[in-house]
Order: sequence, then structure tokens, then C-alpha cells
Amino acid sequence: MQALPLLGEFVIFRSGGHIFALNVGSVLKVVPAYRHSILPEAPATILGIVVYDGQIVPLLDSAALLRSGLRVAPGLESRFLVVRPNDRLLILCAEEVVGVRSIALGPYGQPEPIGAGMMRLQGLGHHDDDLIYIFDPEKLLLLHEARALDKAMQEHGA
Repeated sequence: MQALPLLGEFVIFRSGGHIFALNVGSVLKVVPAYRHSILPEAPATILGIVVYDGQIVPLLDSAALLRSGLRVAPGLESRFLVVRPNDRLLILCAEEVVGVRSIALGPYGQPEPIGAGMMRLQGLGHHDDDLIYIFDPEKLLLLHEARALDKAMQEHGA
């Protein structure tokens, strides 16, 4: 059997029954989850805000980024992935961080329909027998979400 081409090194994490990945170069740090504050009127993909390194940073729900309606709040074993895709610091909540792994390109099996969440993906990959949704760091926070987030933060003094 011929080896499948590798896409590179990725931080692999789980949330909401799915396995996700971010290119290792886009993850600044992984830290244990800690207290966050709810931000009323924030987009559905935002769990709230946290203070990280003296800054107020939005906390994104990685499961909700993929599929609207799916929501996973941080638990005792959760981890925060600190990323800076553009000029904005973001934190993704993961139920579990598996580690840094190489991801192979295809075959994928049949991914479940996820709708609008597909626009946030760079692609699909797999590790062992698991389908992995690879996030595009630049699309974690879409323009309309960033505007709604900024408005909510301004209105609530965050």
C-alpha cells in the first residue's frame, strides 16, 4: 500500500464529538481552561470572554464553529488554544487536546453534512482512522461575527 501524502504538523483537538486541527504554526499556546465571562449579544460561536495576558480575548466554541446549534462549554479537562490569525488574539475551547500530529491527505470517508461550517475549513484530513476537520485560522472569526463581537464588547464595557 502506498503511503498517503502528509499535510504537515497540526495541533489535534476534540470537541462536540468531532476532531479538529489547526496548523501548529498558528497555535501560540495551549493552556488549561479557566473562568470565562458570558458576553450577552455575542455571536453564537462565542462562549464568552477571558482575560489572557492582560487582554480581554473572545473565547470561541470550536464545536459551534463547525456546526451551528452545537455548543460545548469548558469543563474541568478542557483546554484553551491561543491563536492569533490576524491582528486579533482568539482563544478556542477544546474538550481535549490530543497533541501535535502529522495529518495525511485523504481518503476521508463520508463527512457528515455540516453546512455553513465548511467555510471555516482549510480542508479535511485523517490520522489513524479518524476524520479531521482542519480549521483555516483566518476564518475562525468571520467578518460579520467580528463586527457583532466588537459591538457586544463595546456595549458591555469589555
